[in-house]
Amino acid sequence: MPVPRTILLVDDDPSLAVPLKEGLESRGYQVSMAGDGLQGIQDACDARPDLIILDFHMPGGGGSAVYACLRELRPTADTPIVFLTAVPIDEVKSSIPLGANTYFISKPAGLDAIVPVIRAALQEGP
Repeated sequence: MPVPRTILLVDDDPSLAVPLKEGLESRGYQVSMAGDGLQGIQDACDARPDLIILDFHMPGGGGSAVYACLRELRPTADTPIVFLTAVPIDEVKSSIPLGANTYFISKPAGLDAIVPVIRAALQEGP
């Protein structure tokens, strides 16, 4: 049986993060959560997830600072990062150095919108 792909969900809003975690776990992913940017960076370096879902506005370092840090650190430099945010995507893109393995989804978004992006980022096929 294949090992489940791991996802780190970094979001300060548990009312959104918990249902997303449960939904992704029901699809076979192993999901851990961090409630702020600093914890997200630490967890990403410690656990080395296959993919990181990152909110843009949150305590402990906003999404742009967290993204920059994750891209500079060797354990997470190439990890796919999916911004899941209510901030307009153009605003997010103008706030970060765009690079490979970076994806964007606007909140609110259901699993039917999120899972295909995760599958593409992880190169899991259709």
